[in-house]
Amino acid sequence: MICPVCKGLGEVDNPRYNNLPSWKVYEDGIPSRKKCRKCAGQGYILGNVSDAINLLNGAVTDNRGLTAKETKQLLNILNNYKNGIK
Repeated sequence: MICPVCKGLGEVDNPRYNNLPSWKVYEDGIPSRKKCRKCAGQGYILGNVSDAINLLNGAVTDNRGLTAKETKQLLNILNNYKNGIK
């Protein structure tokens, strides 16, 4: 399922970027965005089999194909299920 923190982007705003003066940010090379901790920068959280079924049902209902991101998510869910992580 899509990460609720970063909304599937994999990055969130960096609070240090806005709390420091611009010259300090530039000097220290602080980026404006940082990797989302909740999803480790992937944009989605590995769910369970019911998430995979919902994703597939949505694709079939809307009569559309799966994106590469959705396919990777399904593969990770199914691999975890196969390996006993439910």
